[in-house]
Amino acid sequence: SSLPGRTIDLSFAGACLVVDAPVKPSAMVVVSLKIVLEWAQSEALALPGKVVWCTPTGGGYQLGLAFARDMSSVTMARLEVLLQALSDGIESMRGAR
Repeated sequence: SSLPGRTIDLSFAGACLVVDAPVKPSAMVVVSLKIVLEWAQSEALALPGKVVWCTPTGGGYQLGLAFARDMSSVTMARLEVLLQALSDGIESMRGAR
């Protein structure tokens, strides 16, 4: 099943997400990340991982995800590009559309 959410923090090691329903710690999941802006959105990047923790938070649940260490080199390279784009700032991406 699919569960929509929002990324709060993202790194090579994992992510912190806010979702609408609880997810059991130790659950193996695939997170489909994309940057969504008013004027554009990126292609989805599927990242496999394991839920480390899940706690209730104002109207939803916050969960910590550890990415799988055996991600393909292509997926790792795409994650690196995504992290670099976020580091450089979303506005710098505007010229690439």
